[in-house]
Amino acid sequence: MKADPAELIFFREMNTDLFFEEAKKQGVPVEQLDDTNVHNRLFHSCLVQVRARTAKAVAEELEISITEDQAISIARNSLVPDVSAEPAPLTPQEREIAGELYYHAILAATSRHGMQVKEKMARAGAKRMIARGERGQTFFQRVGHSVGCLVVLGMVTFGTMLLVCSALAVAQPF
Repeated sequence: MKADPAELIFFREMNTDLFFEEAKKQGVPVEQLDDTNVHNRLFHSCLVQVRARTAKAVAEELEISITEDQAISIARNSLVPDVSAEPAPLTPQEREIAGELYYHAILAATSRHGMQVKEKMARAGAKRMIARGERGQTFFQRVGHSVGCLVVLGMVTFGTMLLVCSALAVAQPF
């Protein structure tokens, strides 16, 4: 197989050239790339494009008929919940295609690490991947993300307090 189905799980094909190509295609000036929201939107868009190309290539090698829109929907579904928090529902036909693609992705990813998985387990894993993509992040994943943000805010606040206290200590005469 020329296209690596494991790329529906991994991010090996993503690189900076693709990122800047996507920025150019969307008309985003280089100066705006420092903005976190713009950067995240472009990064997500690049990941979707890379996954969609992989889905299309793998489907063609498996002789599965797939449209560009279906490949993009399956790519979005494959990024939930690791990259995207939003659910990515699939149509019944997309679900069937994704099941076959994810099945081959699981087989390729496990064989890459020298492991073997039974067909039944790989098919069950593919169904779980689809369901996870359609459901979005769980309550505990959202809470974990929020707690991570709170920890960062707490560290910034603590660092600011230390800086202000040290500045006040230095400024006061003995």
